[in-house]
Amino acid sequence: MTVTRADTSAEFLAYGPVELNVMASDRSVRFWRDIVGLKVRDEDSDMVELGTDDATLLALHPGATSAVQRGHTGLYHLAIYVPGEAEFARLAARLIAHHQRFGATDHLMAKSLYLSDPDGIALELALETPERFGSVRITTSGIDVIDAQGRRRSGNDSLDVESILAEHRNADIERPLPARTAFGHVHLSVRTLERAIAFYRDVLGFVLQNYWPHLGMADFHAGQGPLHRLAVNTWSGAGATPAPPGMAGLRAMTLRYESTLRLAQVLARLPAAESTSRGYRVQDPDGNTLLLTT
Repeated sequence: MTVTRADTSAEFLAYGPVELNVMASDRSVRFWRDIVGLKVRDEDSDMVELGTDDATLLALHPGATSAVQRGHTGLYHLAIYVPGEAEFARLAARLIAHHQRFGATDHLMAKSLYLSDPDGIALELALETPERFGSVRITTSGIDVIDAQGRRRSGNDSLDVESILAEHRNADIERPLPARTAFGHVHLSVRTLERAIAFYRDVLGFVLQNYWPHLGMADFHAGQGPLHRLAVNTWSGAGATPAPPGMAGLRAMTLRYESTLRLAQVLARLPAAESTSRGYRVQDPDGNTLLLTT
């Protein structure tokens, strides 16, 4: 069976480059280039840009003084989506060849591999599979995900990586990730769900898809549900504080709107947005920096 990435043409925004503070650029580049499969597109003493042949996905800024410490607000994980199951299989094969530890989960909406970079920044490598999804419902015991055939699934089943590898054998596992690879979603730890929803839905325009206060989580799409584009959780606790200065993690993320009109509508709700050469700089309620552009 051939599975390709979902059509995102109806969405009104997408992620541009995500910027990370890291401790040592050489060590981080080896991870993102050799293990994940991004290409180095540009570099100097202050920053290394990585991505595919047609786009920069990531910018690494060296100089962080400590690895990620859990229990703070900020980045929970990043998610890079690949454009097809053959590419997903090749990615899994590369992780195995490099002896990289990872977890593998079948979320039904996506097939996902979970790992961390050398500084403890969490990463999800995924293939979106919305054609397998039916619906979701809340029960007294948690969440039931119903597949396209009406069968109940957990949404967190173990992913059979061996069968994927067997179906898509490819010896060229060192080839970099292809065009149409992109950041698919960002998952943030926040202090309160309500404050995050008020910002990301009511100000930035994301569409609230699921709100599960008893589970401490909400997620959003960007005009084409059920595709998952942003998630927030309170799993670090109600008293969670921002990451301490110098900690590795999210420096900034770029949101690209489909039109100048939509961006202008968002900026009208953000009178304090700062105009820069790379977009309009704003901060969310938990102190995460965003660059808004088209």
